[in-house]
Amino acid sequence: MKFGFQKCKVINGIYYKKNASGEVEILLGCYVDDCVVCLPNKEAATKFFNDLSKEVNIKPGKDGSTGWVKANRFLGIEYDHFKDANKRMINISMHGYVRHAIEKFEEVYGVVRITAVLPEIAERADERNELGHPFRSPIATLLWLARCMRPDLARVVCALASVVEYWTPAHENNLKKTYGFLKHTEGLEMKMSVSQKSKSPKLRLVGWSDASLNLPKSVAGSVIALIDEANEDTFILLHWQSKTIQMAGYSSAAVEYVAAGNSPEVLATLQETCEEIGLLSKNAEIPIENIDSQPVLQGIRRGYAPYEPLFAKLTKTCRLRISQLNYLEENNLIKFQYVKTNENLADGLTKILDGQKIVEMQGMLRME
Repeated sequence: MKFGFQKCKVINGIYYKKNASGEVEILLGCYVDDCVVCLPNKEAATKFFNDLSKEVNIKPGKDGSTGWVKANRFLGIEYDHFKDANKRMINISMHGYVRHAIEKFEEVYGVVRITAVLPEIAERADERNELGHPFRSPIATLLWLARCMRPDLARVVCALASVVEYWTPAHENNLKKTYGFLKHTEGLEMKMSVSQKSKSPKLRLVGWSDASLNLPKSVAGSVIALIDEANEDTFILLHWQSKTIQMAGYSSAAVEYVAAGNSPEVLATLQETCEEIGLLSKNAEIPIENIDSQPVLQGIRRGYAPYEPLFAKLTKTCRLRISQLNYLEENNLIKFQYVKTNENLADGLTKILDGQKIVEMQGMLRME
């Protein structure tokens, strides 16, 4: 704060500094004791570190330098940024983290076979046991990877994490196959790009939500990205989630309503944050949420679910969710629209996909 930074009002750990014209010039991100700074040019970087070095002891780099250096790693996430005549790009990967994870796993559990298919998770044991406790660490490793840059692993990793207390030998085999898939996709990178072709980019937050009916507990998935409606080359993936639905749902429509209600809060948080730090203008278009069910979309726009056979099993809580979603659209806070299932980016976060479909999912999420 001493250097003129302001704390983001919405998301903890983000700080920014504005220039004389009121535009955000410097962004600072903090996570525990790790920090990353985004600066507009070398001059601004030099000034920032010179000012900072007067207040704190900056640890010298390996080459003995204490000034600014181009960062390419943060929290185990590696990134490389470059630009050409058409677009600016950031390639995100975790090659070092993945290699270390595989090596450590194979040291303990033996060499894993490379596979291009994710496993279907076996049924959990009837009673709690301690068989899964030794596998907590390799599962936690996968959870961090899935959170940071591998949405394609989110569903299978969450499923494994949910059965640690009800582990069976079959789950150990499932875990080994997951590491085999990780070995197969070790070189995967996430591509984020901003097109420079558009003279007047129309940046907008867009979300996708989906659900998979699975008794006794279903699964909801969501994906949110920043896109340019004028140019499809711009795609910045911001959020993804695969989550077990705690509420009882006895029909596909019921769980779809629940899934649709998970994204608006995140969309609102990201919209406010993007406006505050200057990624979106104050008069930016409202966020969009894509749903692949026409009956659910009609129910949201109507504001209630009629007592018909299709909706007969909807709980009171679910009907309240419909009313809330209708309020958001009626008050122009979010726009819901239909998308085909094969174009729904959240589909792969609700179920474990087969080999070809997982490749298609990776392609839609700009993972190569």
